[in-house]
Formats: sequence, C-alpha cells, structure tokens
Amino acid sequence: VQTDFKRMLAYSSMENMGLVAVAAAASTKLAIAALLLHVLAHGIAKTLVFLTAGQLQAAHDSTEISDVTGVLARSPLIGTAFAVGLAVLLGLPPFAMFASELSISRALSGARLQWALGAALLFVVIAFAALVRNGSRMLLGPPEASSPVIAVPGSVAAALVTGVILSVALGLTLGPLGQLFQTAAAQLGGSR
Repeated sequence: VQTDFKRMLAYSSMENMGLVAVAAAASTKLAIAALLLHVLAHGIAKTLVFLTAGQLQAAHDSTEISDVTGVLARSPLIGTAFAVGLAVLLGLPPFAMFASELSISRALSGARLQWALGAALLFVVIAFAALVRNGSRMLLGPPEASSPVIAVPGSVAAALVTGVILSVALGLTLGPLGQLFQTAAAQLGGSR
C-alpha cells in the first residue's frame, strides 16, 4: 500500500534485516555464512536502488510512485540499475540474495525452526508482491508526455555501472568470499 518509493525501499530493508535476524537465530555455520552473503548483497543492491531513487526524486521533485512512469524508456541507465537492484532485493536468480535466502531456508529447516521459516516466507512473499507491483509501475509502460528528463551526472553513472557489475558478479561467483564467509561463520560460533 506504500505510495512513496523511498519508503518502500526502506520497508524492504526492514524485511531483509528480519531475514538476517532469523538466520542469526538459527546460528549454524550455514546460516551465519548465508546472512553474511545476504548483508553484502543487500548493501550493494540497496545502494544501487537508492542512488537511482535519488535521481528519480531530483528529476520529478517527488517520491510518489504514481509520479514516476516509463523509467526504462526514458533513461536506460537509471531503469536498468533500478531493475537490477530490485531483482537482487527480490531474491531472483542469478543474484546473490537468491543463494542467501535459499541457504537461510535450509539452515532454518536444519535447525528445526520450520515455524520461523514459514513466517519468514510469508513476509518475503508479501514484500515480493509489493516490490514487483510498485517497481513495474515505475519501470514499465509508456512515459507521460510531461515526464521530465532524468539527468545522470557522470559520477552517479559510474557508481550505477559499478553496482550493476558487482551485483551480477556476486551472484555468479563468490570467489574468495566463500571461504571468507565460512571462516567468519566458524569464528562467530556457528554450530553444525
């Protein structure tokens, strides 16, 4: 029901931090490693969507979802960066939050916390529906004739391209981070 896209993104952060808390409650090595991956992927994606949200707010002088349409058609860079950030936050493959949410689910099931897993899944589905509904309203469809130009300064463009590359790379491979997360999980006291 949120009509403000910055608030929508803030609520998404609360939902994701709830997943992190539930993973911490499981306290297995898998759960701890998954929550570390989740926090990293979420941080990159949230930076990406808030950078794009700032550009949208500046262009439209508003944060109302209804005031922003056809972003992909009007600014491929802003539209693509926002879409990639939302895809990460939605936990879609091949992005890292897909792997982290799957691992958190496995860890909760293995720790016999099925009730927490069920509650978390319910909230994930609600958040997923809201982000898809509102994000598609902003990204897709024809832009209104009165829609302003979305200007993107070079420094912001560079940050957006970097964020998209990092999001894709992290989703495709953990590289040395996999071992780092496993070591951190063991040192943080993850059992099993």
